[in-house]
Amino acid sequence: MKKIRLDALMMDIKVPDSVSYVDDGVVDSIGAHENFLNWKRTGDPECLFDKTKLNDVAGTTYFQKGSGEYRFRIFYLDDSDPNSVICTRGHEETHFVHAVKRLDNLENEMRTSVGVDINFKNLLKKIDSKNARREIVAEIGGLFAVHRRYGSEAVKKYSMKYMSEFSHRSNPIYLKALNKL
Repeated sequence: MKKIRLDALMMDIKVPDSVSYVDDGVVDSIGAHENFLNWKRTGDPECLFDKTKLNDVAGTTYFQKGSGEYRFRIFYLDDSDPNSVICTRGHEETHFVHAVKRLDNLENEMRTSVGVDINFKNLLKKIDSKNARREIVAEIGGLFAVHRRYGSEAVKKYSMKYMSEFSHRSNPIYLKALNKL
């Protein structure tokens, strides 16, 4: 087992040695970076990622599985709003936490650091699709990153302007848990 630091979530998690994690940071273009990684992985300059899938994406988690290893990379855009950047980074880091089955660590970190108590196991049972489960959990992680870094007023204000495909479901869950404090 080894420890991996997740900077936006401000937490460490332990993962098997077969898992690698890299945060490439801010990139100029999600699609161009995906293409670079595909070219680097395959050596084939024609192995291009379909950029049309990334029209409104602020960040991504790049996952590669092979020969018993799991490789994760995250990268994201900088839209010059610190809340947005931290939320995006926290969102992508939460995808990683979810993929390596360490949501219990995130639950504990949320509860002990800012007092927000969300039971992901129960929440996941109530969500209809696999994609919605991944995205709602990741969006909660993004809100937690904003909360932890900038405080409860910042996350309340940010959640009012942060709108995505799943925010109408994730934001009320986080705010409800926050309001119980």
